Amino acid sequence: MSYPKRGQYKYAKTPYRVRNWPEYEAGLRRRGDVTIWFSEGAIECWRAPASGKPGGPLVYAHVAIETALTVRTVFHLPLRQTEGFLSSLADKLELNIPIPDHTTLSRRTKKRSKPPVWVSAGNRPIHILIDSTGLKIHVGNRGKVPKRRAWRKLHVAVDVRAGEVVASDLGSYRARDVCRVPALLEQIESPLASVRAARPSTCHLSVGGYLLGSQVLDEHSYDPRGG
Repeated sequence: MSYPKRGQYKYAKTPYRVRNWPEYEAGLRRRGDVTIWFSEGAIECWRAPASGKPGGPLVYAHVAIETALTVRTVFHLPLRQTEGFLSSLADKLELNIPIPDHTTLSRRTKKRSKPPVWVSAGNRPIHILIDSTGLKIHVGNRGKVPKRRAWRKLHVAVDVRAGEVVASDLGSYRARDVCRVPALLEQIESPLASVRAARPSTCHLSVGGYLLGSQVLDEHSYDPRGG
């Protein structure tokens, strides 16, 4: 085992030691626990309804294709193994549903678009969380840490409901968090329902007669940008 040198103590990571082994082992066993079930709504919508258009009708609805593709992505299975996995699962659960074959999955996958990662709020007022983090700018060999490193501070505004970063601002590490709030709010096009800051004790911001602190900016649909 190689120990860090005296000048590298502040860069060395403290080794993690397990104190409660029964709880640690129970957590590892829970990682392998797989629980899969089919809801009644998914079973009822498994077969595609009649479209009334000429040509061969679809047998499987979109929910059946999405379920198979989700299982394939989670377990890293090829299409044929995905078909066999769902067939055995339907047999064990005694479900009377048809399982899409690998050729159908391949054909329907090309026609389906990628699902959105987040759902746009539209005209609905959104709740915003504002926080910042430090970024280290380092050029050169990472093993040899320079004595003087440049730092930047990244400010982000996150939509609470969608989990989406709706605004960001990169500035100097000397910039106070409260000074970058107006720049973040200008990037948001949706109306605001509330604004919360992560570090309210260090500074306060008065916008439109309201104090931005540990409390919600306004419990009603108030837009601090004047909307």
